[in-house]
Amino acid sequence: MLTETSLRTETISDRIKQQWLDKLWQHLFDGETSGLLSPGQIRRQRRDRQAVRQLEMAALFEAEQDVNLIHQGLKCIDSRGKLVDTPRIDTVQTHAIIESSGIDEFSDVGKQSSVSMLETAAKEVGVRDLERALNLRKIILLAEAEVYAAADRPISQHSVSAEWMICWKNVAQDVFNPEIQILLARMLIQEVAQTNSYAMSSLYMLRQLNADDLEMLAILSKFSFGSFLFNASQGYFNTELYHNLLESMDDLGLITGYNMEPLIKQISSETSDGYLAFLPCGNKAMRVQAKQASKILLLPIYKVSRAGRQLMSLHTTTVDLAYLFEVAAYIKQQGFSVALGEWQCHKKGSQFEEKMPL
Repeated sequence: MLTETSLRTETISDRIKQQWLDKLWQHLFDGETSGLLSPGQIRRQRRDRQAVRQLEMAALFEAEQDVNLIHQGLKCIDSRGKLVDTPRIDTVQTHAIIESSGIDEFSDVGKQSSVSMLETAAKEVGVRDLERALNLRKIILLAEAEVYAAADRPISQHSVSAEWMICWKNVAQDVFNPEIQILLARMLIQEVAQTNSYAMSSLYMLRQLNADDLEMLAILSKFSFGSFLFNASQGYFNTELYHNLLESMDDLGLITGYNMEPLIKQISSETSDGYLAFLPCGNKAMRVQAKQASKILLLPIYKVSRAGRQLMSLHTTTVDLAYLFEVAAYIKQQGFSVALGEWQCHKKGSQFEEKMPL
């Protein structure tokens, strides 16, 4: 049985989701007809959201099949904008000039005329734009699902810049890789919730990644402390797999420092009453302590670029504990004590819950 507190929490969560989705729809369509029911319409009509979205997604898949038939020449769009079946070739009346065997094959220049060329190009552009519009709507439905799956967070009242939205749409409409589509959906909803979370350069970088790059990025995100990775080249990363991975990520500009003299990061205490620092890595964190507040923690690192940080943040990965244990061992050699725990970010800040000393 739900308690009054849990009901109140659920109500607040619903309001956040509604506010988030309404802002998302406003930025995407701004009152324009989209062919999709808006979250507000679904609420006002008391419709089952999941049932509505399933029907819309099925309609999108069917429309994509129709586009494929257009590409195959089995369907076409007539002068009224209607989708119709292409007439069978045996039902088309042949022009007398085609039946004449005495006509030279190069004398019929109709197909080479500028009008014919423009009409053909216009049809190709029209079909391509249709394909993009359908693809964009599919990603938008994925974005709505990501809102419901995401943890609640404050929704900024600031609008997403028009330039950013144009950039996102231009990138998203031409992406057909399902994995990148999900990452684009996550990027969109986070930008809507808190503007200036993602740079346009990160959007273009995401577009350039292939399937292998995406897999490597997902692996690398398990080792990220935000702005840096611990340089475990002499230990955990001392395998051909990780050497290739780090080299590729360095080539893409997502990290720096590979195959160079190790960069050293200095980490000072967060308090003046003894040394205290937290090193978050995904949903885990290490608490580093010492009696002397003046101590400085030194870590060999690979720097993570802004694009690298932003793209890694889109992945929901399980932290590699063996990697954290190696980092902890390196820290302890400098006279610090280390504890591992859960790391949770709330509206009012972050919270560390200790699980075990290392």
